[in-house]
Amino acid sequence: MNNAKRDDLKRELKNVLNNNQKFIDSISKSNQKGIGLEDTDFIIESILSTIIKLTDEYDELMLQGFGSFKSVIRNQRKYNNFGKDEVVVEAKRVPKFKAGKTFNDTVKR
Repeated sequence: MNNAKRDDLKRELKNVLNNNQKFIDSISKSNQKGIGLEDTDFIIESILSTIIKLTDEYDELMLQGFGSFKSVIRNQRKYNNFGKDEVVVEAKRVPKFKAGKTFNDTVKR
């Protein structure tokens, strides 16, 4: 695939992913079962909320080939607030995502 075509695909994908409705339309158009837009929207929302819930509940969720979602603790840290005061950021749980092998290999192509 030449670079111009690849750049066009990247731009199109970025537009799709930055707009939820375009993302839903894209999935609805690509399925072969004739699932409507409302059902597609419901399925996407269900999947995303389940990923969030399970990651929070079990601290890790692995989707084979896609990647893993983790909940990790970021330690307390200090940083200098533009030379004014030293600010302390409290420890907190944050989400992390690590792409799986299939996902990485596909992106590298």
